[in-house]
Amino acid sequence: MKGRGKTSIIAVLAALATLLVPTALGTIAGTAVASSPKGDIPIDETTFPDEAFRNFVKDHWDTDGSGVLSEQERGAVGELQYDNTDGTKPKFISLKGIEYAPNLSTINITNTALETLDLSGNPGLRSVTVTANPLYDIDLTQSGQLQRLTVDNNDLSHLDTSHCTNLEDLHVVQNHFVSLDISHNARLRTLNASNNALTSIAFPEHAALTDLVVGNNQFTAIDVAQLTNLHYLSIAYNPIRSIDVSHNDELYRLDIDGDAITKLDLTHNAKLRDFRAAHVDFPALNLSHNQNLFSLVLSTKCMKSLDLTSNPLLYSLTLDGGTDGQSSFTSLKLPAGEELRKLAVTNNPALTTIDISHDPAVFDVNVANNNLSSFDITNNTELYWLDISGNPLPNFDISGVPQLVEFSAERTGTTAVDLTHNSELWTLNLGHNKLASVDVTNIAGLKELRVNGNALSALDVSQNPALDVLDVAQNKLTYLHVPQAHIGNDGTRGLQLLNVTNSALLGLDVAARPQQFETGSIDDPDYAYYTTNEQLDFAQTAPAMDPHKITAVSGGTLTDAVLTPDSIPGTVRYQYDMGAGMTWNARVEFIEGPAPQFTDVNESTPHKADIDWIARRHITEGYLNTDGTKRFEPMGSVNRQDMAAFLRRVAVKNHISDAATWEPTEEDWNRFSDVHRDTPHAEDILWLAHASIAQGYKQENGPGTFGPMIVVYRQDMAAFIRRFASLAGKSDDVEPKSFTDVTDATPHADDIRWLGGTTIAEGYKNNDGTYRYEPMTSTYRQDMAAFLHRLDTFINTKPSAQ
Repeated sequence: MKGRGKTSIIAVLAALATLLVPTALGTIAGTAVASSPKGDIPIDETTFPDEAFRNFVKDHWDTDGSGVLSEQERGAVGELQYDNTDGTKPKFISLKGIEYAPNLSTINITNTALETLDLSGNPGLRSVTVTANPLYDIDLTQSGQLQRLTVDNNDLSHLDTSHCTNLEDLHVVQNHFVSLDISHNARLRTLNASNNALTSIAFPEHAALTDLVVGNNQFTAIDVAQLTNLHYLSIAYNPIRSIDVSHNDELYRLDIDGDAITKLDLTHNAKLRDFRAAHVDFPALNLSHNQNLFSLVLSTKCMKSLDLTSNPLLYSLTLDGGTDGQSSFTSLKLPAGEELRKLAVTNNPALTTIDISHDPAVFDVNVANNNLSSFDITNNTELYWLDISGNPLPNFDISGVPQLVEFSAERTGTTAVDLTHNSELWTLNLGHNKLASVDVTNIAGLKELRVNGNALSALDVSQNPALDVLDVAQNKLTYLHVPQAHIGNDGTRGLQLLNVTNSALLGLDVAARPQQFETGSIDDPDYAYYTTNEQLDFAQTAPAMDPHKITAVSGGTLTDAVLTPDSIPGTVRYQYDMGAGMTWNARVEFIEGPAPQFTDVNESTPHKADIDWIARRHITEGYLNTDGTKRFEPMGSVNRQDMAAFLRRVAVKNHISDAATWEPTEEDWNRFSDVHRDTPHAEDILWLAHASIAQGYKQENGPGTFGPMIVVYRQDMAAFIRRFASLAGKSDDVEPKSFTDVTDATPHADDIRWLGGTTIAEGYKNNDGTYRYEPMTSTYRQDMAAFLHRLDTFINTKPSAQ
């Protein structure tokens, strides 16, 4: 009893001493720091109750393997590193026992099972990183020396850092914070609290904060006026409508991507170097006071013009008008000089001019999906990457930039391209044009070639040994040889991607099996090779193909190199030995002929069979040439008056409603102010309105308008076709199909998904196997022929709604 009493008195005195006398580690924030335990510590279930942590201690701290931690061994532990990012290690449930490492200064733990963490026994900690845990509580009451704390990807909803007066760097990304109090952390320089649900932060009165990152939260307002040392501010993707940075004259980097801000004053931020405002609808922006601006990202959806002539140091510029086609941006003035190197000005259908002739050092240019009819690059001899896709630039010349390594000119209307001066190309995208031929034999280093959606009848890739991606979908190739074989870790492989969907191939040879092989469905109308001849002579049609590799012929007979169908019209199928243990399933359609002839439609025209189909049934008449022949204009855009005629003729063919007999009344003639008796297809337009398939555009006063010459975008086409099917009683019980670029905000989203579900429109396949629809792409006449043919098939095969 006497001994225990004496011991108790000594313990009390010792405890009082810790409050009055600084320990070896010092008195922290007025809070007493308990002395570290002395002597040897057993490594057992009592001291280290968590088995995974106990085993870690045995393996890393118990250097002599005695099963006991000596005072020397414990003192030697300066850091705890446990990286379980790949999830292959045992997960800690508790770090009980960590207090026996008195000199521990660093903790770095990733992907374990910690729910709570008590660090009160480790006052010497300077850096703590605990990420990807179900952590909801951490005790920092004795962490006065802590300088860096990272607790990303946990389950924290509260955090007390009031005792961490030396804290300089705090990361709390991806937790559940609604509010955060750092008012006691006057030395804090960096705070990253992105991806929470924050609505407020309590800052110190005299903050040293230089970096504040709070993107993806729920702030409706944030006051940074007292943060006068701020260099970097990110408030991206918050419902913030305004921000005042006029007191932040040290601001170097500002990110407001995705916010609801419509007006911003940057006249006091002369040091600003990096400004991001993607998906922010500024009607105007003054950057004339930001002469140090180096990188700029803006949305031009609501902006009319932008003058950057006062920004001579600009290195990188990104301006995007959005994919909905609604941008009203018309004018861009660029700084002149040697500084501008990267330029991306995209998706501005009202922008007709971009002048980069005074920026000779630019090496990366993307001007896709504007309305440029000319684009001068004669002074830009440093260009390495160039994208002019989606502009009416059919005759664009790249011979003056021989160093070009990547060129994309998709949907430019190109009919021919000269690549003889561009032997350095790695990537070439010429998809969805009017090319009948492409010569890439001089480009030995070519790695990626996309020529899908053209009119190619042949393609030679034998001189491109580095080729790894080849997309020739929607052509009329008849035969293709792919000799590339690449040596990988798993042996020899073929191309990373080979896409021959709907290319009418009669034969295909490969040297090695492609990793990804896209063929389309053999039952798709565009998959087949069509001929009006009574026989198909492979020696003439595909002379490089070996007919001896053909087996399993059905629907006809093969004699030497000549294929003869059992009947006409008739379908012949066969298999072709591709090599590499693969088989090509071919289909040949012997059709009646001749179909009504169009001078610009031939065997290589996409959807030729559908064009023939609508011509035979007088759904289209084409355009009259001066010599009396007719043309179809496959790549011409369908306008609304033509759409009306097409749909009414399909309705007449199928005896739908009163399409065949209806005549407009005087009231009907007064329905639209822009539809008159001399308007092409006027009665078809009025029938379309009468049948509630198209109601036109309402006006505030007077009759509405129909917009006869307005182009039909693919999203509008979906709505027209669905309403047509509804009129025919065939629109029910369709499983919608999702597209990656169609959201609930997309005009006619439900109609697009319905159309995908019917397979009338399949969309465009992405690299990951998903599909996009491209709602704002114009509906081409060749595509419209396919849609009308499939619509006719759909309404004639689907049972009527009961």
